[in-house]
Amino acid sequence: MNHLNVNSEASFLQLPESLTTSPSQSTFMAEEDASICPLLHNTSSPQLQLQLDYSHPLTPSTGIVSDNPDDTVENDDTSSSSSSSGIGITSAIGMGTNYHHLHKNGDLHHQENGNAKKKKHGNINFEYLNALNIPLSKDLPSFVKWNWPMIRKVTFFIFLSGIFAMCAIVVGMMYNLPRICSPDIKWYQGSIFYEIFPASFKDSDGSAVGDLRGIADKVSYFQNLSIGAIRLNSIFSAKNYPEDYTNIDTLMNISKELGTMDDMKYLVAELHSKNISLILDLPLYPLYTRLEPSTTMSNLTHKTINNNANEMRIDEYRRVERGIIDNNGITNVMRFWLAHGIDGFYLKGLENFADDEYLMENIREWKYVLGNDRIMIVNESLIKSVSEDVADEILECIDLIDVFLDITNGTRSIEHKVDSILKGKLKPTEFGPWIHWSLNGIDKRRMSMAINQNASLAGLLMELMLPGTPNIFYGDELSMGDVNDPDNVHIETKHLHHLPTMPFTDQTVKFTNQKVLPWLPKSALVSYEHLDYVIDACALRKITPGLYMNSFNKDGNTAYLNTHIRANKDDLLIIERTFPRRNTIVSITNLGPENLSLDISAFYYSGELVLGPAKKNKVFFNNFKIAALETIIVKLDK
Repeated sequence: MNHLNVNSEASFLQLPESLTTSPSQSTFMAEEDASICPLLHNTSSPQLQLQLDYSHPLTPSTGIVSDNPDDTVENDDTSSSSSSSGIGITSAIGMGTNYHHLHKNGDLHHQENGNAKKKKHGNINFEYLNALNIPLSKDLPSFVKWNWPMIRKVTFFIFLSGIFAMCAIVVGMMYNLPRICSPDIKWYQGSIFYEIFPASFKDSDGSAVGDLRGIADKVSYFQNLSIGAIRLNSIFSAKNYPEDYTNIDTLMNISKELGTMDDMKYLVAELHSKNISLILDLPLYPLYTRLEPSTTMSNLTHKTINNNANEMRIDEYRRVERGIIDNNGITNVMRFWLAHGIDGFYLKGLENFADDEYLMENIREWKYVLGNDRIMIVNESLIKSVSEDVADEILECIDLIDVFLDITNGTRSIEHKVDSILKGKLKPTEFGPWIHWSLNGIDKRRMSMAINQNASLAGLLMELMLPGTPNIFYGDELSMGDVNDPDNVHIETKHLHHLPTMPFTDQTVKFTNQKVLPWLPKSALVSYEHLDYVIDACALRKITPGLYMNSFNKDGNTAYLNTHIRANKDDLLIIERTFPRRNTIVSITNLGPENLSLDISAFYYSGELVLGPAKKNKVFFNNFKIAALETIIVKLDK
């Protein structure tokens, strides 16, 4: 350096001590410090024994590293720098030089005099924590030592599992959603009832008389017809059953020809297993000629009865089991049968008590005994026989009003009858009784004999389009006629010839055993092909709110009629059934003797034939054709 004329004296080259310790004089970046410090030679020279205490803002940390290799890292305050390239920091203390290296794998190594020693506490990279200026303490939180890689994996799989589970639930809910969304109603409202004279339906034991076990054997037949309830119109012990079935002596014993109480329990269980209810006709008159005073219900209102009926009925069952008998015989009869699983009663002949002073008391008591989920049926003649005020009270307790519809007097008569019912005292209301329609019955002549077989089918299909609860008398689905007795062999039972034994579509299934003759012969008039039409109409009614509902609501309180009926002279009848956001269903019935071709495009334009000879065909009403004694059902285009 002499050629530069620089003073080479040792004292001149000696730097002031303040310059070696002042942070403002450091000209090296953190990484440059790390690269220079390792070059310091391990010597005892005073010039090299410098205490490097960096406090420059760019320097990660300062401190002294112990030369003792056994020191733990918790006491290590040595200056360090983290670098992605694994750069180390050196601090010179006394005679020794120590090296810290932060390798790419995150482990902290302490190199002392060329010997490397790994310093790591569990999974904690302390050198990395130092580089982030995170103070180290002996009392570290426990979560610092957790196995975080494993925790992340487990959490990820739990998250994925939750996503898959939610997707599975959504898919399952979508799969189980009903195909259609229909309004909810009580089990008897709008469902189809099937009325049976038990002695003529099916014999299971070869006694030649139908019985309860035989009815239970045909549960699948009822299911195929979409039946909601079975009505048994005569089961009680009589002096000469079934020929003299009306001359009964009690309402608590089953006729021995029909079976035992165990057979009744079996029938109830079979029907309930298929979601079919069982209704009993109770012929009150002339077995009872007057009503007894109510024992507990004379001062209860309809609201009180409904609010407490379910709990109270449990007590009623217990009373029957203990043999407790009240003064009111009819009430005891109901308790007895309800305890055996019966779902309701048709109170036949109650209209004969219209002037009885205890009528309203008894009706309230009977409804109290029945509760909300069991039903009472009365004939419309009862409502016509009492005053307006009493009629209103009766309608608060009764669930179904039986209305007979005579189709033999022409379509004008049918139109007037239906309109008078739906717009009169029995018009549909939100909480009132429903109409129970009947075209036939145990005391009526069969439609197939009054007109002919095709008229029987046309009338039944028309009935299934009416609002309320239609009733099918056994055999009408086959357009069955009267007993075939051309030689008058059964002349002594002529008053029962409208109750022939049931012919089933399966010809291998007979009414009774082959070795005995049935108590009544079968009918000669049977149309098995009609059954398919009835099955289709029942199935359509079951899934179509516009058919099984008797009204609809707009504001939640007012019931609006969804039935419109039109008649043309005495041959054509049109019943239109509507429901919000559903296709309108129209049934067109021709009860006249001739085929018709007419233009009714002023009312309807087009639709799809859902029941008739050309099912699913397109229908245009400008040139509409319908055969004599036929009912066609069309779903109108929106």
